[in-house]
Amino acid sequence: MKKITLLSCFLLVSCMLSAQGIRIYKTDGTSTDMPIGEIDRIECIEDLRFDETDYSKEVLSMYVTNLGYTLPGDREPRNAVGVKLVDEAGREVMQAEGGIRVRGNSTSTLEKKPWDLKLNEKASLLGMPKDKRWVLLANYWDRTNLRNDVGLEIARRAKGMAWNPRSQFVQLYIDGKYEGLYLLCEKIKSAKSRVNITEMDASATKEPEVTGGYILEFDYTDDEKTYRTSTYGYDVKIKEPDGATKEQEEYIMTYLNTLEQVMKNPSQVKQQGYGKFIDVSSFIDFWLVGELVMNKDFNGPASCYMYKDRGGVLFAGPVWDLDLYTFSAKVHNVNSFLLKDYCLYYRELFSDPNFVKQAKERWKTLKSSLEDGYSIYDYIDDRCRLISDEVADDDAAYPHRKYGNTLAGDEKVSHAEAVGMMKDFLTARISALDKLIGSL
Repeated sequence: MKKITLLSCFLLVSCMLSAQGIRIYKTDGTSTDMPIGEIDRIECIEDLRFDETDYSKEVLSMYVTNLGYTLPGDREPRNAVGVKLVDEAGREVMQAEGGIRVRGNSTSTLEKKPWDLKLNEKASLLGMPKDKRWVLLANYWDRTNLRNDVGLEIARRAKGMAWNPRSQFVQLYIDGKYEGLYLLCEKIKSAKSRVNITEMDASATKEPEVTGGYILEFDYTDDEKTYRTSTYGYDVKIKEPDGATKEQEEYIMTYLNTLEQVMKNPSQVKQQGYGKFIDVSSFIDFWLVGELVMNKDFNGPASCYMYKDRGGVLFAGPVWDLDLYTFSAKVHNVNSFLLKDYCLYYRELFSDPNFVKQAKERWKTLKSSLEDGYSIYDYIDDRCRLISDEVADDDAAYPHRKYGNTLAGDEKVSHAEAVGMMKDFLTARISALDKLIGSL
């Protein structure tokens, strides 16, 4: 029996009950049928209620006020601010109070800053589910301004991962000064509408409570407390719970170290012993998305997020940081694998014929989701049209912007040409992966 969770019973979907089952109508015009015999219960989650307005048709302006003259860095206290969203007709659609600070590592040193926003109260921003925590990505190194947005859309179509951040574009103003075109994203955190895991506190020190939930980031940067796995030597950050106790640290690192011992043993891998520790579908789709957009940061590993719920196994995802060196046929050889033999545990996983078989099947599903119906190319065209004027404003605001020489190979062309290169890359990469994955 299945539990059906309706993402806002009134605003996101409408449904029709009959003797045969339930039909759910989505805002994109599609519908899903579910036989009554497969339904255990139906739930409505209030926090998932969306705004009815379709914000994918215009770029709203976000005004942040009372920031002052200081720029607090990542993980430092936020400056108290007022936040409001205004549509193209000048109508105020949201007003709130909260705090803001600069986020990121290398990107925090750039003239166009990325921001971390925390509202005092949960709010739905631009049609996305209610929450307090949001991220404003500057896309400073991205000529298309679309790599993160398109990469996240691809990840959302890879259904093996339960959740990947939603995003919308905004024009950002801070204390009246135009800061540029930004991508407003959901922050990776535990919540019913995001990474849906059990939230832990300091009292969770024994099983089963200590078994989850955790959000982890495999990343080699030294910007916060980092742990190292014993076999592969990967650097890991415990993003949640915040301020993990000694018992929680020991539990999750022992879990990872035991997983690595299994991965290092070829006989255990071929016996699929790893299945006791990881969710295979999420690991395959995480790899497929990274391989498709050619995100070499995952080889670090860097910005590789995973999570583990109470009593559950380790899930790969959500994906993050998809704007550097991605979608580029000039930087990468599109006709070869980038991640299979270098990223995390995939070299070992691909030594198992059963894992390979599942990867082949999931690639067909992902490819279909990108090419059939409202294709990823349709999505890119719509997003390009949406932000074309705003990209010109953004370019004018940063006339001395330096994209570099090897970030994607599109640094010296127009925005439209850069987007065309992105689409050409995807066509070539999809064709190449068809052959590469088919020959495994």
